[in-house]
Amino acid sequence: MKIALLLPLLASSLALAEPQPLLGEVGHGQRLFSAHCASCHGADARGGSATASLRDPAFLAMRSDAELFSAISKGQGSQMPAYPRFPELDLWDVVAFLRQGEPRVADFFPDAAFFTAKRYGKLPVVTVYGHAEGGRGPERVAQDSVSLDKLSPKDKVGYLVFFELPRGDGHGSATYGLALHRDGSIARVASSAGLQKPAVDHDYLPFVGLGHKGSGPLPKPKGKRISPKLQAALGQAFDRAMAGVASADREEKDRHWADQK
Repeated sequence: MKIALLLPLLASSLALAEPQPLLGEVGHGQRLFSAHCASCHGADARGGSATASLRDPAFLAMRSDAELFSAISKGQGSQMPAYPRFPELDLWDVVAFLRQGEPRVADFFPDAAFFTAKRYGKLPVVTVYGHAEGGRGPERVAQDSVSLDKLSPKDKVGYLVFFELPRGDGHGSATYGLALHRDGSIARVASSAGLQKPAVDHDYLPFVGLGHKGSGPLPKPKGKRISPKLQAALGQAFDRAMAGVASADREEKDRHWADQK
């Protein structure tokens, strides 16, 4: 079969199977975005005068690649036009551009199978479950009772929340993913830059393993010289994360109340 005939079939089959944006070509996606989307969303997709950033780590972490693809293809009501006539591969190129360099749930929980995402107040909380087979990476489960009831609390592996924190290298601030084990202890603190170059977030490493549900304030790492500004900022983020996690746990407990009898 000729490659020209094979590519549309490949794109269709991948779309049904929650394809990964590795299929996309970032440079081409950026050019398409600049031509068709930048007037509203900004040239770098970080927001215009009346739109939010599409490169926000929390925004991206709470959505699957298929959801981004669908939003571009079908539009978002009167707020955003649809692009149904774009070839599928072009749409995946735009998804790849949006995802470029931004953290995924898999960066923090590489073996997870599923995740849910919901805002509690203004705080987005991602709850992660299970272990994937074949390294396919976690799939987002919709926020409806039928889908959520299929997730067992015993399969939960952790949580992911995002905060603006001081950069570990002392240069300004950045959006950080705060990953927590199921017991609430810190699994990882990483920025987009730190995922590429771990040394950028080196000052957050001493906090790994600290804290847990109901532990109170985040303790200071023993025997480590920690910037008071960094300690205070992460401590506040941890407190807010625990409040969001508690809300997510209460909802999960209510869904599975019959299982506990």
